[in-house]
Amino acid sequence: DLEYICIDGGKNINWNQLLEPLNNLIKIELIKCDIQNTNVLFELKSLRYICLKDCKFLKFSHASTNNHFLKFIHIIKGSFSDTEWLKSFKNIDIIILENCGEINSIKSLEVCKTLRGISLTGNTKIIDGDLSCLATLK
Repeated sequence: DLEYICIDGGKNINWNQLLEPLNNLIKIELIKCDIQNTNVLFELKSLRYICLKDCKFLKFSHASTNNHFLKFIHIIKGSFSDTEWLKSFKNIDIIILENCGEINSIKSLEVCKTLRGISLTGNTKIIDGDLSCLATLK
Protein backbone atom coordinates (compact mmCIF):
# COMPACT_ATOMS: atom_id res chain seq x y z
CA ASP A 1 0.00 0.00 0.00
CA LEU A 2 1.12 3.52 -0.83
CA GLU A 3 2.67 5.30 2.18
CA TYR A 4 3.96 8.55 0.60
CA ILE A 5 2.53 10.93 -1.96
CA CYS A 6 3.79 14.26 -3.30
CA ILE A 7 1.72 16.33 -5.70
CA ASP A 8 2.95 19.56 -7.28
CA GLY A 9 0.43 21.86 -8.95
CA GLY A 10 -2.73 19.89 -8.15
CA LYS A 11 -5.69 21.84 -9.52
CA ASN A 12 -9.28 20.66 -9.80
CA ILE A 13 -8.51 17.42 -7.97
CA ASN A 14 -11.27 15.54 -6.22
CA TRP A 15 -9.30 15.05 -3.00
CA ASN A 16 -11.93 12.79 -1.44
CA GLN A 17 -11.84 10.44 -4.41
CA LEU A 18 -8.03 10.47 -4.62
CA LEU A 19 -7.27 9.94 -0.93
CA GLU A 20 -10.13 7.71 0.24
CA PRO A 21 -8.46 4.46 -0.90
CA LEU A 22 -5.05 5.62 0.43
CA ASN A 23 -5.75 5.20 4.12
CA ASN A 24 -2.24 3.84 4.76
CA LEU A 25 -0.53 7.10 3.78
CA ILE A 26 2.09 8.12 6.31
CA LYS A 27 3.46 11.21 4.55
CA ILE A 28 1.83 13.79 2.25
CA GLU A 29 3.51 16.74 0.56
CA LEU A 30 1.33 19.06 -1.49
CA ILE A 31 2.87 21.95 -3.41
CA LYS A 32 0.79 24.66 -5.08
CA CYS A 33 -2.39 22.64 -4.78
CA ASP A 34 -5.92 23.96 -4.41
CA ILE A 35 -7.54 22.36 -1.37
CA GLN A 36 -11.02 23.54 -0.45
CA ASN A 37 -11.36 21.30 2.60
CA THR A 38 -8.26 20.15 4.48
CA ASN A 39 -10.33 17.73 6.59
CA VAL A 40 -9.95 15.11 3.87
CA LEU A 41 -6.19 15.17 4.52
CA PHE A 42 -6.40 15.04 8.29
CA GLU A 43 -8.93 12.20 8.28
CA LEU A 44 -6.28 9.78 6.99
CA LYS A 45 -5.86 7.64 10.07
CA SER A 46 -2.21 6.63 9.48
CA LEU A 47 -0.92 10.06 8.49
CA ARG A 48 2.13 11.15 10.52
CA TYR A 49 3.63 13.96 8.40
CA ILE A 50 1.97 16.64 6.30
CA CYS A 51 3.59 19.47 4.37
CA LEU A 52 1.46 22.04 2.55
CA LYS A 53 3.57 24.44 0.49
CA ASP A 54 2.05 27.44 -1.25
CA CYS A 55 -1.36 25.77 -1.36
CA LYS A 56 -4.30 28.04 -2.13
CA PHE A 57 -7.82 28.07 -0.73
CA LEU A 58 -6.85 26.23 2.45
CA LYS A 59 -9.86 25.88 4.71
CA PHE A 60 -9.17 24.47 8.15
CA SER A 61 -12.07 23.20 10.19
CA HIS A 62 -12.31 23.20 13.96
CA ALA A 63 -13.89 19.74 13.83
CA SER A 64 -12.29 16.86 15.65
CA THR A 65 -10.30 14.28 13.76
CA ASN A 66 -9.76 10.55 13.98
CA ASN A 67 -6.06 10.98 13.29
CA HIS A 68 -4.10 10.22 16.45
CA PHE A 69 -0.81 9.54 14.67
CA LEU A 70 -0.10 12.94 13.12
CA LYS A 71 3.21 14.13 14.55
CA PHE A 72 4.53 16.75 12.14
CA ILE A 73 2.75 19.65 10.39
CA HIS A 74 4.72 21.94 8.08
CA ILE A 75 2.87 24.76 6.33
CA ILE A 76 4.70 27.10 3.99
CA LYS A 77 2.91 30.17 2.61
CA GLY A 78 -0.39 29.07 4.10
CA SER A 79 -3.11 31.48 5.03
CA PHE A 80 -5.27 31.12 8.11
CA SER A 81 -6.18 33.51 10.90
CA ASP A 82 -6.00 31.22 13.91
CA THR A 83 -4.64 27.90 15.13
CA GLU A 84 -7.88 26.58 16.65
CA TRP A 85 -7.92 23.76 14.11
CA LEU A 86 -4.66 22.41 15.61
CA LYS A 87 -6.41 21.58 18.90
CA SER A 88 -7.69 18.35 17.35
CA PHE A 89 -4.17 16.96 17.12
CA LYS A 90 -3.46 16.09 20.72
CA ASN A 91 -0.38 14.00 19.84
CA ILE A 92 1.40 16.51 17.59
CA ASP A 93 5.17 16.80 18.10
CA ILE A 94 6.34 19.50 15.68
CA ILE A 95 4.56 22.44 14.05
CA ILE A 96 6.32 24.63 11.49
CA LEU A 97 4.52 27.69 10.17
CA GLU A 98 6.68 29.40 7.58
CA ASN A 99 5.63 32.58 5.77
CA CYS A 100 2.03 32.13 6.90
CA GLY A 101 1.19 35.80 7.27
CA GLU A 102 -0.82 37.12 10.19
CA ILE A 103 -2.24 34.69 12.74
CA ASN A 104 -4.43 36.20 15.46
CA SER A 105 -3.23 33.93 18.27
CA ILE A 106 -1.54 30.63 19.06
CA LYS A 107 -3.12 30.26 22.53
CA SER A 108 -5.02 27.19 21.32
CA LEU A 109 -1.70 25.27 21.20
CA GLU A 110 -1.69 25.01 25.01
CA VAL A 111 -3.83 21.85 24.70
CA CYS A 112 -1.16 20.18 22.55
CA LYS A 113 0.66 18.63 25.50
CA THR A 114 2.99 16.47 23.35
CA LEU A 115 4.29 19.44 21.36
CA ARG A 116 8.10 19.36 21.44
CA GLY A 117 8.86 22.05 18.90
CA ILE A 118 7.34 24.97 17.08
CA SER A 119 8.81 27.19 14.40
CA LEU A 120 7.23 30.49 13.42
CA THR A 121 9.48 31.82 10.68
CA GLY A 122 9.62 34.14 7.72
CA ASN A 123 6.55 36.26 7.24
CA THR A 124 4.59 34.67 10.09
CA LYS A 125 3.30 37.15 12.65
CA ILE A 126 1.33 36.39 15.80
CA ILE A 127 -0.95 39.45 16.11
CA ASP A 128 -1.59 39.29 19.87
CA GLY A 129 2.14 38.67 20.47
CA ASP A 130 1.31 36.23 23.26
CA LEU A 131 3.66 33.24 23.25
CA SER A 132 3.03 32.34 26.91
CA CYS A 133 1.23 29.13 25.95
CA LEU A 134 4.58 27.75 24.80
CA ALA A 135 6.02 28.08 28.32
CA THR A 136 3.56 25.50 29.67
CA LEU A 137 4.47 22.88 27.07
CA LYS A 138 6.90 20.11 27.92
